[in-house]
Amino acid sequence: MTTTHETDLLPAAEVLKRVPVSQSTFQRWIKSGQFPAPVQMARRNFWPRREVEAWLERMSAQRQAS
Repeated sequence: MTTTHETDLLPAAEVLKRVPVSQSTFQRWIKSGQFPAPVQMARRNFWPRREVEAWLERMSAQRQAS
C-alpha cells in the first residue's frame, strides 16, 4: 500500500520516466530553471507530482502552439 506522501513526491528515476531525457540534460534544466527545483529529503531529491505534471502540460502546450 502506498501512502499519499509516497505518491505526491517523485524520485528522479520516476521523473525521468515521464521526462525522457538524459541525466545531464535533466540536471542542466534544473540548474537553468527550465525544470522545477527538487525538494531534498534525507539527501535525496524528489519532485512534487503536481509540479512535474504542470511542467509537462506547459511543454505540451508550447509544442502545440509552435
